[in-house]
Amino acid sequence: MFESAGTARSGDTVGPYKLLSRIGEGGFGEVWMAERREPFTQRVALKLIKPGMDSRSVIARFEQERQALAVMNHPHIAKVLDGGLTKEGRPYFAMEFVKGEPITEFCDARKLGVRERLALFAKACEAVQHAHLKGIVHRDLKPSNILAFDVEGQGPNLKVIDFGVAKAMSQSLTDKTIFTESGQMIGTPAYMSPEQADPTASDIDTRSDIYSLGVLLYELVTGATPFDAKTLRAKAYGEIQRIIREDDPPSPSARLSTISTKDADLATRIEKSRGVALKELARELKSELEWIPLKAMRKEPQHRYPTATHLAEDIQRYLNGEPLEAAPESRGYRTRKWLRRNKAAVRAVALGAVMLAVGLSIPPLKAVVDDRREVARMNAYEVLAQDPDPAVVTDADARERIKATGKPWKIRHTASGIVMLLVPPGEFLMGSLQTESGRRDDETRHIRTIRKAFYLSQNEVSNAEWKEVIGKEARDIERDKLPIEQVSWNDISEKFMTRSRGFFRLPSEAEWEYACRAGTTTVYMFGDTITKEQARIDGFNGTVACGSFPANPWGFHDMHGNLCEWVEDNYGEYPRDGGTEEASVTLVTSVTEEDAKRVVRGGSWSNGVNFVRSAYRSFAKPNYGGYDFGFRVASTPF
Repeated sequence: MFESAGTARSGDTVGPYKLLSRIGEGGFGEVWMAERREPFTQRVALKLIKPGMDSRSVIARFEQERQALAVMNHPHIAKVLDGGLTKEGRPYFAMEFVKGEPITEFCDARKLGVRERLALFAKACEAVQHAHLKGIVHRDLKPSNILAFDVEGQGPNLKVIDFGVAKAMSQSLTDKTIFTESGQMIGTPAYMSPEQADPTASDIDTRSDIYSLGVLLYELVTGATPFDAKTLRAKAYGEIQRIIREDDPPSPSARLSTISTKDADLATRIEKSRGVALKELARELKSELEWIPLKAMRKEPQHRYPTATHLAEDIQRYLNGEPLEAAPESRGYRTRKWLRRNKAAVRAVALGAVMLAVGLSIPPLKAVVDDRREVARMNAYEVLAQDPDPAVVTDADARERIKATGKPWKIRHTASGIVMLLVPPGEFLMGSLQTESGRRDDETRHIRTIRKAFYLSQNEVSNAEWKEVIGKEARDIERDKLPIEQVSWNDISEKFMTRSRGFFRLPSEAEWEYACRAGTTTVYMFGDTITKEQARIDGFNGTVACGSFPANPWGFHDMHGNLCEWVEDNYGEYPRDGGTEEASVTLVTSVTEEDAKRVVRGGSWSNGVNFVRSAYRSFAKPNYGGYDFGFRVASTPF
């Protein structure tokens, strides 16, 4: 047995394991290849805290990794097998020993082509998606934490390891609190998301891992990271943070072009490890492929792929020769990004523009100023009420939880007039009981947790509100009171959401059902039955004005009937074993034709009672604009 004041040595025993050789070392821990002989022979990777490093915060982080691994079960994630304390009280845990290489080295050694690398990378996306569904953000995804290996008869495979700096999204994984010192960065700079490099950021979510996956994909296809690791390490701490937060990475093809002229040795290694000339590789990337990592690495989390599944699906689209979800940054997006980085300069230029504009025509500057004004106009809102009205929000518990957020309960979007109510975070049962009349197989009941408060429009979006955002069509007083109909998911995304400049989004399917149920567990938000006095349903001839029927306990109208409502998610089955899932995650269990369809909820005026239940789900192609299809909007509190 090793002494507590020394370091572990080959031959020492830790619990039932004998240490064989050290295979890794970090700031506070060591990783050993170890073996147990009783009651069976088993080789493991054993992680052990170094002597003198067992502070409360380090132990907490160590135990978090153990618990994070314990809740996951996926073929591409290393399994946790055992854990405990040494006789000296130092925590250890044993995990599946993965005999592999960092994914980049593996691909280079075997001279894998671009398509083979993409197929292998997609498996890493599957593993990360599983972790996210279990409420875990890795926060340190990089090649050395994604080990690849050959499986006889099956080809390349991989496993994600080292959740040592993972963040538990859904709950505290242990009873130990992890304290992060002010300004401390957790992760590896070359692969770190902008929000991880922001000392003021307090909300690192799954989209941080999407960024890191984008960097990894970038490196897999080009042979280099967007920001050179050696260059970053040579910078001062604050400059590293600034570069990650503010500097745009070069496109992969541009990075290769720079390498070919400035680093002949690296250029040669890239060509040899891929079996293709650098110019040809740059040409292949520039033909669309580079759009994928660039979308994953957008500075603003909301502009990245929403989930690892979406990223993997776009890779599959590329491999299939289909149109990508990713696309080059628009002129408007680049302009807004430049404005955010150069606020002081913009103010000075804008002042000069006002002075020069008298008698002068400056089209480029005018476009920038006009775009900025439109962004400000579409992001303006007024507070109608700070606290919930008991006559509207009849659920007393919800009123208290809304107040606890500190956010205004009722707001109005100034440009469109859309009124929105705050929905508090919470947990609910999504789906239906097997005994529910009209139940379908895709309504598996399970627990869902809404992590963050969000705003949801009190009514379906009306014709008048649609026109105020889109800026088209003449006003029609009677028709404008009705909800906008015959709009496709694509119409909403490409017209309404784009024109709203990021203020609005569609709710996720979980957010929609959470707000519809409003604390109820019955078939409908009104109880286990519903009548034509409570909702526009069962064959009435068309829609009625928004808000014509009684509100639910949280103040929302027409979530049963009137119009079917589009939500953000792709259609897919719920997890069969239930579980707590993140509200923003799109649950898609297989890559089939169904994945190209978007979910609609709530049923319409033409539907019978079984098709307007709180749990009822349907779907349609995103380009379908049915006669009874509409929507309501969500927004994140500012």
